[in-house]
Amino acid sequence: MKTAIIGGSFNPPHIGHIHLINQVLRSTDFTRIILVPLHTPNHKSVENEIDPQHRVNMVRLLAENIPVGCIVDSCEIERGGISYTYDTVKEILGRYEDTNEIGIIIGDDLLSGLVEWNRFDLLKEIASFLVVRRESDSLDVLEMIDKIRKNRVSIELLTNRIVEVSSSEIRRRIEAGEDASRLLPLNVLSYIQEHGLYR
Repeated sequence: MKTAIIGGSFNPPHIGHIHLINQVLRSTDFTRIILVPLHTPNHKSVENEIDPQHRVNMVRLLAENIPVGCIVDSCEIERGGISYTYDTVKEILGRYEDTNEIGIIIGDDLLSGLVEWNRFDLLKEIASFLVVRRESDSLDVLEMIDKIRKNRVSIELLTNRIVEVSSSEIRRRIEAGEDASRLLPLNVLSYIQEHGLYR
C-alpha cells in the first residue's frame, strides 16, 4: 500500500488539515495517510503547550471526518522528546508491513532546510517527498525542488489550494473567547470545550 505520512503538532488539528488530506487522497496515488502527532517540535517553539495525549485524541477525532484512507499513529508521542523523521519512517514501515512505498508530506516552508534533516541521506533512500503549498511563491518553490532533486531525491509539488487557517489563530481566538467554529471540525471543537483547552 502506498502510504504518506503527515507529521505535525496538530495544536489543534483543523479544517485545513482535512482539506489537505482529502486533496492528497484525490490527487495522488497514495491510498493511506498516516497522521503522526509529534511530541516535541523540532522546527519551532511550543506555544500554548497542552498534554500530548489531548493532541492525539483531537487528531483521532479529526480523522473521523475523513471517509477512508486516514489513520493516526502515536509513535512519536510514545517515544517522547524530539523525534526525527528517519526514525519515524522506519517505525511506520515496521508497524505497517503492507506499506510498499512511503512518502513524507511537508509544507513548502520546510523546503529550504530539508537536506539538512537528521540522516537525510538515509531518509531519501527509503521515502519520497510531497511538498504542499503553504506560503511561498510557487516559482521559488519549483526552483528549490529542482535544486533538491539534484541530490537524487524523489520529490514532487502538490498544487493544492491554500486554506487560510492556522492553529495559532485558533488558539488565539479561543483564548480571547472569540468564535473559532468555522476553523475546526465540530467534534474537535467539542473536545476543546469539554476539556477547557487553550483558555
